[in-house]
Amino acid sequence: MNTSKIIIALALLLTAAEGRAQVAPEQNALKRATSSVEGEVSLSGEANNGYSPFWMHANQNGLNEIIGGSVTLNAYVGHDDHDKPGNWHLSWGLGVQVDYDGEFRVLVPDAFVDFDYKKVCLSVGSKIRRNNELKGDLTSGSQTFGNNALPVPSVRFELPEYWNISPWIGIKGHFSYGMMTDGNWQKDYLQPDDAAVFKPRYAKNILLHTKAGYLRLGNVEKFPLTLEGGLEMATQFGGTVYNYGDTNETIEMPSGIKDFVKAIYSGGSDATDGPYANAGGNTLGSWLVALTYHGKGWKAKAYFDHFFEDHSQMFMQYGWYDGLVGFEVELPENRFVSRFCYEYIKTTDQTGPISHDHTEALPTQISGGDDYYNHVLYQGWQHFGIPMGNPFYFSPLYREDGSLLFDANRFKAHHLALAGTPVKGLDYKLHFSYVSSWGTYNLPFENPKYQTSLGLSLAWAPEHLGRLNLPGWSLGLDLGWDKGSIIGDNTGACFAITKSF
Repeated sequence: MNTSKIIIALALLLTAAEGRAQVAPEQNALKRATSSVEGEVSLSGEANNGYSPFWMHANQNGLNEIIGGSVTLNAYVGHDDHDKPGNWHLSWGLGVQVDYDGEFRVLVPDAFVDFDYKKVCLSVGSKIRRNNELKGDLTSGSQTFGNNALPVPSVRFELPEYWNISPWIGIKGHFSYGMMTDGNWQKDYLQPDDAAVFKPRYAKNILLHTKAGYLRLGNVEKFPLTLEGGLEMATQFGGTVYNYGDTNETIEMPSGIKDFVKAIYSGGSDATDGPYANAGGNTLGSWLVALTYHGKGWKAKAYFDHFFEDHSQMFMQYGWYDGLVGFEVELPENRFVSRFCYEYIKTTDQTGPISHDHTEALPTQISGGDDYYNHVLYQGWQHFGIPMGNPFYFSPLYREDGSLLFDANRFKAHHLALAGTPVKGLDYKLHFSYVSSWGTYNLPFENPKYQTSLGLSLAWAPEHLGRLNLPGWSLGLDLGWDKGSIIGDNTGACFAITKSF
């Protein structure tokens, strides 16, 4: 690979693209979308002594590889029309990432078109979006819709920002259908042994339905407190399951029009349920609530994220003993710490270890053993082996054992994060976490396992360096360190140079 030629080509591309971007704005949404472009190109390299340290890949939308260091070229072009005047807006984006760690890997995290009318948006395609609703940017991540895995292509109808239906009440939410794209990857990663009696289970063309609704009460112009609450739900359904059970059978999961409707209310059943029908597919979700105090020049927020699998912890029948509790403060302007976050996550209950369907002899049903992020048919709440919610569930890719089982989903975690701008143009984020895990109910660890992780991110975007003007240029440095028995001891660093236009 001729590095000098690549650098020259990138420079020419940036010069030409920046020249084309200097176009006078148009009033028509279609003309704006085709006449003005924004973009970004970055080149980065990572080195580590084992796995990529936890805080160097967590909540990176599946773009940073867990295994091994790599050189990465990332390019994005698009047009964001959301803040332009008028009722109609057309936005689009295309992002491509190429990694090289001895082999090439190509990802397309962004390939979307957004059609907006006033506050309503129809988004089509794959798009990186901020998913950690009701939380700040220092969170460890929501348990249902996080920013940890590669986005799933979908058709999504949404109210992306709060619509004030009265001066004191606002609503927002989304409704989508999509298809997961990791079926062939699952097959290759699991590497089924033709001589094995029991072959690894995988699934292709899995459909995904997601929905969420949020309510905000309050008016900061009249009173400093606001209360927000919401429900997030997802259902994996349809597709084809291969190598199920001890007969290694192939199961075509239902995906007709009725099944699209049943996914909305978690209805239906699976072909493998037998006499004890359960909800069709893999259904999960979270209840969210946040209370925010808006001070003069500062803000404080407390929030709670309660995760549930199926219906057993969706309501209060078994009690809510698991959840994520967080607290974040935005401090008055200073040179040291601008934001502070602390979170505590507990997932050890999971409605208890006992699961029993009702029979004639014993009519009492106990819906326990929820086994967070795992599923009997699909490979659980993951995309390309990365959990689609909170990263503390720890990706199965760490084990490299040919399994996609989440084997450490009963845990307690502490997460602390700081952010600030000590000097103009230099931003930092510091993450520290400590996790204790007991494995799963079905496969408990012989002794509890522990993991400590530390991550520091620095971003420097100087407008001037001496007499040199540097608009749009920035440098980034990520440092990470892990110590423990869940994902092992890892140390690494990543350096990146970025040009935006």
